[in-house]
Amino acid sequence: MTTARRFLLILLINALAILVPAGLFMQRVWTDIETAQTEAQGVTPARALLAATKLLQQHRGLSAVLLGGKEDAAAARSAKAGEVERALAAYGAALRSAGGARPN
Repeated sequence: MTTARRFLLILLINALAILVPAGLFMQRVWTDIETAQTEAQGVTPARALLAATKLLQQHRGLSAVLLGGKEDAAAARSAKAGEVERALAAYGAALRSAGGARPN
């Protein structure tokens, strides 16, 4: 075996030793990028759900006040019910735009 062939063989072995781990690393990086993109798609529906939950809790508090005998809370409760309906509709739209299932 000539010296040139020996160097070529060493070069091929080293290239293989570098390319296999680099390929595996790049595969992992692409998987991580896809996961991050999928997670990012869920941020908008999650924010809409949190906003709807906040409004639902406020409506619940106003309902408790109304049931406690404070009749002047009825208008505020009714207005809050409209806000809750709009927030739930916005959540449904955000979920559909992100490719998720339709909420019940």
